[in-house]
Amino acid sequence: MADNTPTAPNDIINGAAQAAKSPEEIAKEYDLLPRLITHLDRHLIFPLLQFVADQEEEPTPEITKAKFELLKKTNMTDYVASLYCELEGVEEPPKEYATKRQEILERLDIFAQESEKITDLLGREDVVTSLRSDKVANLEYLKKEHDPARDVICDLFFSPAFINTIQTACPWILRYLTAAVITNRNRTRQTSQYQKQLKDIIRIVKQENYEYSDPVTDFIKALYLDFDFEEAQKKLSEAEEVLRSDFFLVAASDSFVEASRHLISESYCKIHQRIDIKDLSARLGLNQDEGEKWIVNLIRDTRVDAKIDYKEGTVVMNHPPSSVYQQVIERTKGGFFRTQVLSAAVAK
Repeated sequence: MADNTPTAPNDIINGAAQAAKSPEEIAKEYDLLPRLITHLDRHLIFPLLQFVADQEEEPTPEITKAKFELLKKTNMTDYVASLYCELEGVEEPPKEYATKRQEILERLDIFAQESEKITDLLGREDVVTSLRSDKVANLEYLKKEHDPARDVICDLFFSPAFINTIQTACPWILRYLTAAVITNRNRTRQTSQYQKQLKDIIRIVKQENYEYSDPVTDFIKALYLDFDFEEAQKKLSEAEEVLRSDFFLVAASDSFVEASRHLISESYCKIHQRIDIKDLSARLGLNQDEGEKWIVNLIRDTRVDAKIDYKEGTVVMNHPPSSVYQQVIERTKGGFFRTQVLSAAVAK
């Protein structure tokens, strides 16, 4: 006979508490390190392990063991010996490390003698000055071209050859491509280009959702496919933790959150005509005062036609009615342009 006893409120609260994951659990669940290290050389793996170790309050035996196994065949004898002592809980490493250290030093002396001429050449003042000027020029070039190159590399990854490879062989790269597209919102000056990249990543996330998903791609899914603002806010919080625990994305975590809040607010404002500031602030993960400042800055920066009613605590959006004739004209223009492109391609 079925038990019809109602669930106690405490049981519901406890169940919800158990279901909620801590930031550490979220970061561990979506950690890409095991997938990445199989494709990287030893010198590229070590910074990733060190990054994980720095995030821990105390060194974990697993990370120490991984470092030891990674470096034990290298010439970093002193460091490997210290890792051995840490793992085994001893103060002095075996004598074999001292022997290997001496062999390495002797080998370095031989290399120093054989490269003495080139070392002396690189130590000359005129050569040093020339190299320094080249480095300064290279640095200036990087500063100038770094931001524009973001659009170029995004376009490269969206090209058929690259995106097909990502979808087939390594769908987890979508995390980085999604983060790149979203953070590009803060800097791109070409709205049409950004909108195209955004549409492309939405389409690809939808196609690959069965194969790979994490809070970063789920944020796109919740906001643009499911139109679930509560789920989008939840996934944004999880995505922030994922980015802060990712070696390659930790520096972009703040700009990702900022750009994502803009995307949430833009989508929310398109749907609603009268917006409760408190409600929108909650969806952005902000308190009411922070949310009010955010909305004021959003209206000022994007120049949207909106008014804030401070007494009612609402924002009134002025959505101009879209003419049906204008919509037909725009769609006809798009169809005509695509026809021209196809005709040109066939003519070749």
